[in-house]
Formats: sequence, structure tokens, C-alpha cells
Amino acid sequence: MIYFLTSTNRYILLISVNLLIAATGCKKLLAVDPPGNSLNAANVFTTDATAIAVVTDIYAGLSAQNINQQNQAITSLSLYGGLSADEITLFDNSNSFLQPYFTNDVISTTGSLLWNNAYQIIFKLNAAIEGLDQSTSITPVVKQQLLGEAKFMLGFLYFHLVNLYGDVPLVLNTDYIEIARMSRTPSSKVYDAIIEILTEAKQLLSADYLKSDLVGSYSAGSEERIRPTKWAAAALLSRAYLYIKNYASAAAQASEVIGATSYYGLLPDLTAVFKKNSRDSIWQLQPIGNNANANTGEGKIFVLPNTGPSASGYPVYLNTDLVNAFESGDLRREQWVKSVSVGPNTYSYPYKYQVGNVSATTQEYSTVLRLSELYLIRAEAKTYLNDVSGAQSDLNLVRKRAGLGDTPADDQHTLVTAILKERRVELFTEWAHRWMDLKRTGTIDVVMSVATPQKGGTWQSYKALLPIPEDELRKALNLRQNPGYN
Repeated sequence: MIYFLTSTNRYILLISVNLLIAATGCKKLLAVDPPGNSLNAANVFTTDATAIAVVTDIYAGLSAQNINQQNQAITSLSLYGGLSADEITLFDNSNSFLQPYFTNDVISTTGSLLWNNAYQIIFKLNAAIEGLDQSTSITPVVKQQLLGEAKFMLGFLYFHLVNLYGDVPLVLNTDYIEIARMSRTPSSKVYDAIIEILTEAKQLLSADYLKSDLVGSYSAGSEERIRPTKWAAAALLSRAYLYIKNYASAAAQASEVIGATSYYGLLPDLTAVFKKNSRDSIWQLQPIGNNANANTGEGKIFVLPNTGPSASGYPVYLNTDLVNAFESGDLRREQWVKSVSVGPNTYSYPYKYQVGNVSATTQEYSTVLRLSELYLIRAEAKTYLNDVSGAQSDLNLVRKRAGLGDTPADDQHTLVTAILKERRVELFTEWAHRWMDLKRTGTIDVVMSVATPQKGGTWQSYKALLPIPEDELRKALNLRQNPGYN
């Protein structure tokens, strides 16, 4: 993690030449010159250009991690979360990177990269926030936006960490001595911090999608949706409130985003939902490649060739139970799921992202937050607030786009069941939604006690949380392992 950083190299980690925009090939994301190689805290946050470059490079680092079977990073949650739940099947169990997640047998020595990658980015964000706070020379509007972006990403990372690991160290500064002594913060306190951080981010962020100078905004319909806005913060706040069962706030935040109709709308064409800058998209990650063209890691790893899955390049396909969960006539089954037959076997695969060649002309960005989730969040929240007709209305909008009729559910119990089923077929293979839904609704033991044996593993309740990496436990003596792990 970050326990042995000195005060001098805290900023070196943040802005070393290996993290510069030129090195990651993300000039498309940032149309300003990257800062020079001799950077330090004193000169990085003195001009708009260098400050923008540093924060933008943190995005680039997140995007460059991409979804990859050997890259246990937050951006690989669509893969690892799908494998851990009942969404994705592993073709070859000899795959040492993916097999532990598929059979729900992750141990403290095999799952360290996800934790490490997240905390490395958190440290950079904290360093950026400190540098921005101390700067007196950056244009105020630029400083405000950058602080909002950094805080948003901080809340985003902690949301996923607390859902993957439970209690986690809440690192909100760069004091390496304090960090080295930290213990795990209770999940409830981490959620409090997430709500506070995202609320601050929402107040700081622009409502418009800004250009690379963070001053100009795009004209309607031409937005690059790769920098967070206040709507992205509201969307993530809505999700966080739902998870802690604050249904009134979850519905209120979702309503703000849904009401921003000049920016967002449910596209009738399901094949366009995951295109770059889609009106469905609230926040996307721009793929980072080695040339001018780059598409998503999701497309690369999920879209199967005519030869079907393989042990290395195409290691996964969709779980049959998920494929069978779609109702008859569901257009998502037709448009977002494709199949390939190899001999007697037929393999279904996600086709939300349609470009499997990452070097092809860029057509798709990795969608992190999108509008249909907000309708489903509001529907669930309204159900618990006893607004049955309002919940039905929101749920039916999502179903209508999928070519389905109105839900027959007409009371709290049947509506919650219907909404969770809708989340399964709407949000499949996206950012571990299914895995986290099973956990937050208390149904993970029921589902995984059936699914895990089918995958060749054995389910026990403690496996709902990932183990803290063994290396971290050795370095930070106040950290304690999750129950059930040695």
C-alpha cells in the first residue's frame, strides 16, 4: 500500500514521470501540455495547466488499468464481480488469476492487487486535494472543479472498497506516519465519509461537461462525458443512500439526475446505450491505448470470436442461469447477449460493448454511471417509502425500453423482488452490481450456496467479503484480517 512513504516522496509518487500524461498516451483526454519531468509540490499547483494535468493523469491511470484478467483493479470489477457472483462462467479453471474469484476461493495472498491499486490512487487523490487546497495561484473556477473531481473519485473508490472488504482504513491525508498506524474504520463510518465527500464534490462540480481547460463547456449533444459533473456525484450519492437504506435521500438524489433532461435520457436504441457520450451515460472512462484509437477492455474480454472462449484471450462466457433470467421478448436478451456455437456447445456472451478490437476506431467508452440505474434506485426507494405507483412507473420505464409490458407487481414485497430481478438483467456484467446487490439485500448466502458448488467451489458466509492482503497485514500492525481467513 503506502506505509513506507517519506514526506519527500509523497508528491514524487503522485507526479513522477511514469504517471505523466505523455507516458500514458492520454493527450486525447487532455488537450494541454503535460507538466515537465522535474515536478514537485511547489510548482505543480501554481498554474491551471499543471494542476489540470495532475488530476487528469489520475483519471488516465484509472482508465489505463482497464478491465484485464491479470489486472485486479477497480476497473476490472465487471469481470471479477461477475465471476464471483452468478453472472459469468470461467472456461478453464487452470487460470490462476480468475479461478479463485470464480470458485469463491480468494485467499489473502492472491487478491492483493485490487486493494493496492485502489489505495495507490487514493493516496494520489489525497495529495492532489492537499496541493489544490494550499494553492493560491490557480484560477478559482478551475481549482473548484479539480477539487470536486478529486473528491468524487475518492468517494467512488471508497464506495467500492467498503462493499468489497467491509471495514477499511479511511485514509484522507498524506501523513505517512498516521497512515502506517491506521486500523480499519467501521463500515458505517466509511459510509458517513463517502456521503460527506460526495456531497462536497457535488457542491464543487460543474453541472456542464467541461472541456480540457475546465473553463469552456461543450455544446448540447457534443459532450465528452469523461469528467465528473454534479450529476455524477448525485448519482453515486443516490446509490450510497440506497445501500444504507436512507430511501428518501436516495430517491431525492436520483430525481435530481433524472430531472436533468437536457443532459440525460433513456435511449430507445439499446445498441447505442454504451457508445461514447451516450445520453444514457452520466460518467464514462475514456479508454487509454497505445495509439490514437482505443476501445474498452469490456469489449476486448467479453466479446467472443467465432472460435468461442479460450483459456487465455477469451476466458469467460455468460452463466446459463443469467441468460435464462430474461423474460420472453426482452430486447436486452436480443441486443445485449450474443452467442457463438463451437461443435456441440453454445456460448453466450455480453454484447453491451460491441467492439472487441481495442485498436479499432474509438466507438465506445467504459460506462461507469448510467441513467437506468437511477430509475431502478428510485423505484426501489419509492417501494420502501410506500409509493407503489411511483415505483411501478419508474420500473416500467426501464421495462418499456426493453420491449416489455408493465410489471404485475403491486405491493412492497413483489415490487422489491421485481426490481431486483430487473437490476439483474439491466446491469449484468457492470461494475459488480449483482455481487453487491446480493450482499446488500441479504440474499447472498441463499444464491451462492447453490451457485458456488455449480462452479466447483464451496460457499461459506465469510466469503462475501474479500480478504485483506497478507502483505498489508505485515506492514500495518493495526490492521486485522476479515473473519474466516487465515
